[in-house]
Amino acid sequence: MKTPRLILALPQIKTFPKYRLWYFSFILSCCAASIAASFWLIPFNEEFFNGSGFAFDLITLLIVLFMLWTVQCAHMQMHTYWILSTGFGLWLLAAVLDVLDEVLWQPIWLGIYFEDSFRTLGMILFATGTLQTMYYLCDLYNLVKQQSASDELTSLPNRRQFRQTLDQIGTAQFSIALIDLDHFKKINDEFGHDAGDQVLIQFAALLQSLTPEGALAARLGGEEFGWLFYDEQLQVDVLLQQLLQQSRTIRPDNQRPLTISIGAGKRTPGEAPEHLMHRADQSLYKAKNAGRDQIQWSE
Repeated sequence: MKTPRLILALPQIKTFPKYRLWYFSFILSCCAASIAASFWLIPFNEEFFNGSGFAFDLITLLIVLFMLWTVQCAHMQMHTYWILSTGFGLWLLAAVLDVLDEVLWQPIWLGIYFEDSFRTLGMILFATGTLQTMYYLCDLYNLVKQQSASDELTSLPNRRQFRQTLDQIGTAQFSIALIDLDHFKKINDEFGHDAGDQVLIQFAALLQSLTPEGALAARLGGEEFGWLFYDEQLQVDVLLQQLLQQSRTIRPDNQRPLTISIGAGKRTPGEAPEHLMHRADQSLYKAKNAGRDQIQWSE
């Protein structure tokens, strides 16, 4: 068995969107033009050449260049890309002027009006783009978190969310009902999966409409649903009877109403949630074996 390896690779230039390649080339061209113009117009500063300062400024330039390259490789929103690229582009020009200042006799006005201004504006744009990226990642995280806890078809909480709720329930008293749509496979076989999906959507909407505040309705997978609530057993039984009756209003065709089987149980003092789930599941099998279209309470 091969051991998985982490492979790091920079994307090929041909995979870049054209506008990114052009903009990156434009920034580099501006830097090259600044260097050429400076050596052409400004005398060499041999007397005040500072080797350590030159090395430090050169390292800063390379770091900013690498960060600009990273932005070109990253997947991000269009407006964020332009803000970050422009910010790093201005910062890179300022870094170029910093390096040239160590080898050329640079006028003071050039350092004040261009070098410092470019660096400051570049940092402001970098901070703005970074903040927008953080907001975007936060929204993306919330979206992924929501999608990981909900069923895509019915928008109900999924099995993962249902299990997490059970794990966090502590010592509270509650009841569970496991619900199975009777003969759902026949609906898919006779009317197609689109019709089956519509039945699931309609039943999920009915289940959610009957769910009291504080309770949880979830799709556990396939045609199986779960219901968790804290009401007394008499109230739960009323809700289950309403669900049993109203589910018959959902019809895959004009002659066949939807029926459901329900297995329910109430938590006993000190009982583990997993054990209650097992009892409700056994009751569901009893309901199906007894002819379906009914409710069975676990003892």
